[in-house]
Parts: sequence; C-alpha cells; structure tokens
Amino acid sequence: MSDPVKKRSKLDDLEQVQVHSRAELRAWLRKNHTRTTGVWLVSYKKSVPAKYLDYASIVEEALCFGWIDSTARGLDEERSMLHFCPRKPGSAWSKVNKERIERLVASGRMTKAGLAKIEAAKKDGSWTALDAVEALVVPTDLQRALAANKNAKKH
Repeated sequence: MSDPVKKRSKLDDLEQVQVHSRAELRAWLRKNHTRTTGVWLVSYKKSVPAKYLDYASIVEEALCFGWIDSTARGLDEERSMLHFCPRKPGSAWSKVNKERIERLVASGRMTKAGLAKIEAAKKDGSWTALDAVEALVVPTDLQRALAANKNAKKH
C-alpha cells in the first residue's frame, strides 16, 4: 500500500526565522515587519530551558508590531514553529490579546505599526467582534429558541 499523499499548503514554503531572545525577536520585527507576509518563527521547546523563549513574550512582541501567531508545528525534538504574520484587516481581537495590548501601551512598547492595526480594528469593528462571545452573552434569538424547547435545559 502506498503512503498517502500529503497535501501541500502555501505555508509549507515560508521562510523559517529563528531567534534566541525577546530582544532579538523585537529587532527582527523592527527590521522586517513590513517586508514579508509571514514566516515560520522557530523557537526552542520548554525541554531546552537555556534556549526557550516563552509564548507570551513571542505574542507580545508580535502585537507590538501588528503581527500575530497562528498555526503551530513541530520541527524536531527540540524546536517548534509558529506561523507568524501581520494581522489581517477584519481579524477579531481576543480579550487576552486586548489585555496584553493594554499592558504594552502602558509600558511604551507598542510601535506605530501596532497602534495602527488597533485603530483600524476599532474602525472596522473587529476590535469588539468577540466581546459578546467572550462575555458568554447568549443572543436573544437563541434564548427564545431554547425557552421554546422544553428539552433544551435537559441537555
């Protein structure tokens, strides 16, 4: 029996960028945040503590420049990769990332590029798109539908 053919993705051919510190990541973003549509950010896993760069630091630096992480992939026993790219217009902002932004603004770490993405999100509504969902607000039409079904509360 032959091996199944793995379907290739446009992500497969992206450049791999490896940084060894938060400062190095920030320097790379400062130089490249407008030069590419995305890369695989290679970082060491927790099992290599001397070289490990934590996820929160990676995401915070990304947000400072208007970038975001998405797909994660393993690379080898010691390293993994995150698809790392500029935030697309209209993409929704999570509460967690908005809280990070608040701290980054207060600390003066945000760049003009990152602040521009926030302003654009506030204008197009993507800044607040997830607010009701994250606050667990049940839409009125769903409340009515559930109330009309006697069995709904059982499940």
